[in-house]
Amino acid sequence: MFTFTLNNKPVTLAADGELPLLWALRDVLGLKGTKYGCGVGRCGICTVLVDGEPQHACMLPLSQAAGKSVLSVEGLAEKYPALCRPGSPRRYRSAATARAGN
Repeated sequence: MFTFTLNNKPVTLAADGELPLLWALRDVLGLKGTKYGCGVGRCGICTVLVDGEPQHACMLPLSQAAGKSVLSVEGLAEKYPALCRPGSPRRYRSAATARAGN
């Protein structure tokens, strides 16, 4: 069992401690905002904030998130809603969207 704070809410997961945080967020918790990109920590598309520091969720074992505060893209959207409004000049597009020309 691993307990951590996710987007300002306590979370406890009964999962393998070696499971990358990315898959814990996506497959166990159903938060699909954190994306899979390269799987080796290079592209940064899976970045989350762990205790305020950027971490690649694809490379971070769940066991290393225990006792820490994790902020995912969903948490950022709650904390900074102006960044997510359509038409906002500060709105960011994902690398995949930019490559697709959208």
